[in-house]
Amino acid sequence: LETLERSGRDVLHSMMMLVPEAWQKLEGLGRYTNNSPQNVKVAVIDTGVDKTHPDLQANLVPESEWIDFTFRADNPQNLNKDEDGHGTHVAGIIGAMVNDTEINGVAYRSQILPIKVFRKNSKDSNTCNQLIPAEGGAVEAGIVYATRKGADVINLSLLWRDGETKLLKKAVDYSVKKKAVIIAAAGNDNRDAANYFPASLPNVISVGATKRKLNQDGSVQMNPDGTVAEERPNENHWGINECNRVRQGSNYSKDDDISVLSVVAPGDRIYSTMPSNNYDYKQGTSMAAPFVSGLAALLKHIKSDLSSTQIDNILRSTADKIEVNYPNDPDPHVWKRINVKRAVESVLNNDTAPPTTPTILSAIPISSSQISISWTASSDNVGVVGYKIYRDGIPIADPAMTSYGSIGLSPSTHYCYNLSAFDTAGNESAQSTLACATTLAVLDTIP
Repeated sequence: LETLERSGRDVLHSMMMLVPEAWQKLEGLGRYTNNSPQNVKVAVIDTGVDKTHPDLQANLVPESEWIDFTFRADNPQNLNKDEDGHGTHVAGIIGAMVNDTEINGVAYRSQILPIKVFRKNSKDSNTCNQLIPAEGGAVEAGIVYATRKGADVINLSLLWRDGETKLLKKAVDYSVKKKAVIIAAAGNDNRDAANYFPASLPNVISVGATKRKLNQDGSVQMNPDGTVAEERPNENHWGINECNRVRQGSNYSKDDDISVLSVVAPGDRIYSTMPSNNYDYKQGTSMAAPFVSGLAALLKHIKSDLSSTQIDNILRSTADKIEVNYPNDPDPHVWKRINVKRAVESVLNNDTAPPTTPTILSAIPISSSQISISWTASSDNVGVVGYKIYRDGIPIADPAMTSYGSIGLSPSTHYCYNLSAFDTAGNESAQSTLACATTLAVLDTIP
């Protein structure tokens, strides 16, 4: 904590998520110090990582485990070089060492496994074409490779829109089955993230970005309770991207679907490591995702057998709620920004008892686009903090109440729902029985 305070560089992001308090809690128990075993491996599937950076050197796995999927005849393999800096920046947020230098990673005793799937295009000066992806299937191969190398957490600060996802889904499902946790950036296009991959896939913890609200004089705006005020970055904050194609801002979930957007973290002006012993600021959900990966690594350090579902439940049940707005939508929406201290404490409590299964689930059609569901409350030895609602087998929401309105549905369509309860330790009950209903038909109108 003293080192963090001495660094003086963008400490506020860590303070917002109570990272120093989480470290203090663990250090006080002798559970996480500079002498703790490096028993959690985090794969960074990205542009590579600079092996010479003093904040990262000691936390990188042996070079024999590194892999470069961009290697081709016209592109000599260069495992040790990050020509762009994106992957090095991400790695620093996750696992930069605690020392007297500029920054500190959230999980500073984790091991970083660099997996290179993007390279710099040295033949084209156009900034829109500077990063070249590896041949098709490299990201999927990277996920499988990371899993086979024992990665506990896999960070994917990358995405694409639409396109084939069958192979990607197979890779994700294989990895999660092997107890890995996959974290992915939701994207920066100021749009619904539902068609962005891998973030919107089941079994992926997708991450949006927040920014600090500023007063007119440039000072940080504070909430009445003394916490930092945050908001969703949009085009007014991030403007047009460098290719003049997309108005930038954190992607979101139009219907607040938790399978599309799980949690959020700071993603504006994030200071981290860069190649050649440098540091710099970057912005975007690419920077928010590694904060969550770092937290997942901390939780895995405390309890190695936590599943991806348990960690997802812990992240959301211990998060701070932030009210945000979406484009062309007057209604406020609630985002869940990770709280590192609260998440760590929930695992330290060592609660392993799941809540009881919710009962008497009913589903009633309200209109051609909405079905209302309700159920009786579950009980738990510590306390139920929410319910995970599944629609046709896909988790869609995590309300704290015992009723929910499922909206945005198609008319005259049959839907089936069930749900489970979860507590702050991520324990999830068995799923309830199914309740099904058909939305109403759209009434014909008289010309």
